[in-house]
Amino acid sequence: MVKKAVILAAGRGRRMGKLTKDRPKAALVVGDHALIDWQIAALQAAGVEEIAVVTGHGAQALAARGVSYIHNPDWDKGTQVETLLRAADWIGDEPAVVSYGDILYHPCAALALLERPGDIVVGYDADHRWLWKERFGNWLKDSETFKLGPGQVLTEIGGKPTDIEELDGQFMGLMLLTPEGLTKLAERYRAAPAPERQRLDFTRLLSTLIAEGARIDTAANLLPWMEVDRAKDLAVARKMVERDDLPSVAPRLVYAGQAAAACVQSSTDESELVDESEITSRADDPALRDDHSPSPEAYAQVGEHRIVDVFAVQNWGRSGSTFLQSLLDDHPQVLSTPNFYSRRYYLAWARSIARVPDGQKIDAFLKIFRQWWDPGLVDATAGLHRLGPHRNALAGVSRQTLEGYLRAAFATGRSITRRSLFEAGHLAYALARGQSLAPGDLQIMFPVHGEPRSVAAALLEDFPHARFIHTIREPTANVASSIEHLCFNGLDVRADALESVLASLFDRRSRRYGPPHTSFESEAYFPYLAANGQARLLRLEDLHGDGAGVLASLCAWLNLQQASQLLISTYDGKLWWNRPESGSDSRIGGQALDRNAPRLGPVDRSKVRALLDAAPNIAAAYPAARQETTRPVEEKLAVAIGRWRQEHQARRSEVRCLTSLLTIAPILPKAFVNQLKQALERERYRARLLELNAGAIGVRRRLSDADKSGTVRAVLLISASSTGWRTRALSDTRPDQRVEADRLGAGFLDELVVPRSVRQSLFWAAALGLGWPLARLHTYLSIRGLMIRRIMRPSAATTPLTLCAAPIRPP
Repeated sequence: MVKKAVILAAGRGRRMGKLTKDRPKAALVVGDHALIDWQIAALQAAGVEEIAVVTGHGAQALAARGVSYIHNPDWDKGTQVETLLRAADWIGDEPAVVSYGDILYHPCAALALLERPGDIVVGYDADHRWLWKERFGNWLKDSETFKLGPGQVLTEIGGKPTDIEELDGQFMGLMLLTPEGLTKLAERYRAAPAPERQRLDFTRLLSTLIAEGARIDTAANLLPWMEVDRAKDLAVARKMVERDDLPSVAPRLVYAGQAAAACVQSSTDESELVDESEITSRADDPALRDDHSPSPEAYAQVGEHRIVDVFAVQNWGRSGSTFLQSLLDDHPQVLSTPNFYSRRYYLAWARSIARVPDGQKIDAFLKIFRQWWDPGLVDATAGLHRLGPHRNALAGVSRQTLEGYLRAAFATGRSITRRSLFEAGHLAYALARGQSLAPGDLQIMFPVHGEPRSVAAALLEDFPHARFIHTIREPTANVASSIEHLCFNGLDVRADALESVLASLFDRRSRRYGPPHTSFESEAYFPYLAANGQARLLRLEDLHGDGAGVLASLCAWLNLQQASQLLISTYDGKLWWNRPESGSDSRIGGQALDRNAPRLGPVDRSKVRALLDAAPNIAAAYPAARQETTRPVEEKLAVAIGRWRQEHQARRSEVRCLTSLLTIAPILPKAFVNQLKQALERERYRARLLELNAGAIGVRRRLSDADKSGTVRAVLLISASSTGWRTRALSDTRPDQRVEADRLGAGFLDELVVPRSVRQSLFWAAALGLGWPLARLHTYLSIRGLMIRRIMRPSAATTPLTLCAAPIRPP
């Protein structure tokens, strides 16, 4: 445990102008609290007991906060390093967290430092580009190089980047120093000539230490943070705090258990709202527990296995990552959880589990990952509610059994760390479901899928030798299938389906301009993974064409033995019937690869080929897709200005139309704009509910186990109240009728009870009539801009990934 922290708050922050004339930046107010108060609260929440603030300019503005103060009278003559060394005697022979005074961060950022052994550990943001875009409008502005090597060790910091690939993250101004680490910094700083010390800030000092062979470890931060360096930053920080203070977008669901008409009539009764805490209390429902705890002999099984490593499954669009996971799911040397159930582990640890005492960590884990054991939370969108030969089995295990194995793993007083709980959770799940495990070493299969880089960074911090299987697919088929998937599931309604797919597959820059979210990447998460042989590509076509050979090659690379289970798709050891929309088994060779996926036309293929330079690994894996041919002039013109065939099939998005209209708000009537904003807020809320599939999940949780394997037709009724939007769900279960997909709808209560007025009808006619052409124009310009950007400015050279296509036959 680290019990001490130092906050460096001596400087003035001249770029803040008059705002810091009589006070330091740490005294500026964000969300009714000074920056220094946010830092003290975050450090205390992370378990720090003693905090010292090193003051200088405007020291009186930071007084009376119940912490220690160390004054630096020469605050204007040195850098932050000199300020830190003023606190060296106070730190003594204990490790300490060191924080800049002008940053906002979650306690998880400080807790992440504790997960990393090392004398000098620097916190960084692996997904910083969304924040830099909001602060500067250009990711290059005020960025410094930050490169990582094997073991997530810092290899370069402080330079001026010229390309996005030079940035594996951005230093946050948060560090952990042991006494040895502080000594290294102090000795190198004092050895520098006096003129050099005036310029030797932390990044330059760390760069010098790296050049001299010192090891600098890193710790990825997974949650939002902010640096307040100029007046605009203060405004951005205040917006961030305001957004965090808003109610969660996830709905509070009401289950009345009545006929639809009666439920609608009583919907205005606020007392029927069920708070989230009441819903989660079902974790203690006796009906969800088994009557038998694991026997003492069963507990002994926990100690019979050793987890040696992790391999992660990543994807590029609709490229079969879920399919590959289903093939490896029941391997006797592989531990996994259904579909993507475990991919949010590192975020959950950072946000909550790390902050509770060891005695409560298992309870917190079981509460957060309830979908592992609560049949009502089984993912219907992936077909996990209809496993087995008769399509009537569920994924999931008994909570009591899972908890028993988890507690057995820590029965000897073993410390519960991020890595140990990750390992124990996967092993406990496999034992609880009765998986036949091979004796000896085991590996965990982690569905990183397309999570932000910070998740991969945290995984590599715990498992430095983790390997990444990167599933890919022929580009034109991928584009077509991805569009079909978005349209079928009503996903990503805030953008045109085509634009969304092309940006996610090919525009490596634009994805980093948005907030951290699931995104598809064609490169390894970190360049060193490719150079170090820790990542490989797997073509979906190879997996279907020569499944046995490709899996043999893959197992040889992962040091897994051959197993008969590899050619059958299973989850929890039960046959998997693929996603609901496919309605078919996923055995290798059992069906055509591109089922129901519309093909792109010749001109569309030419455009995909023109974009392939944005994904050099994919281009190398599919050389025929970028093969140059002599095209007549008219075809070249069609590539430059012709429409995509898929544009005609992309569904109309009301959100897209309304958003586009706001771009011309100054020329529209004020009353119309106000109504437009209200409608947009409602449509965004409805779209978010559809994305989360919250209605179907919530309704299923209230059904009996017998009904859960049937069809759920749900409608979310959304209405306004004094506290914001509220939602109720109506369910109509038909377990006797088999259909291919659960159905979810969303409607506003006033629209269901009261017919739309003439005025409302006129508004929507005008909004969609005006907004649809604008939305199409925006899509057209965005795609043209994407093509021009990619064709005119090719990607920087990257280390190519090796294919898993060549079979390695066992002797």
